[in-house]
Amino acid sequence: MNTSNAIALALVALAISAPLHAGDAQPRENYCAWIKQTPEGKFTTEMKMGWSLLAAERDPAAMALPDNVVGITCLRDPPVLVPGDLTVLKQGRSLHFGVQDQGMTIVKYEFKDGQVVYTVSVGGLSPKTLKKVEKALAAVQPKM
Repeated sequence: MNTSNAIALALVALAISAPLHAGDAQPRENYCAWIKQTPEGKFTTEMKMGWSLLAAERDPAAMALPDNVVGITCLRDPPVLVPGDLTVLKQGRSLHFGVQDQGMTIVKYEFKDGQVVYTVSVGGLSPKTLKKVEKALAAVQPKM
């Protein structure tokens, strides 16, 4: 199973059981998982019940991730970056945020060539959500 399939399956399973509601201030986040790379080069997801990326970013001890964690996936509504996410991206890890927008949607963020970039790997973003994603991205980009 490749990372895209593992992420999609994990987020779809979570989305079925945990609908989110959009907010304009701080995004709401639930059900995070760590994406780990095995010694064989495969990818697995490890659910982190009770762990939140947003909460961990406020506690440096909680952000000590094992070396084999190559990404983090969470249900986040809206699926926008916040300044604390930059630490994870600077470490070379990717972030995948699932949201129920135009169907189940997954927005992937990563650091490439000195810039934070995003892709919508599953589903689609409504114009309103797309505007929020791009506004948040523009706000954090100078901090890289």
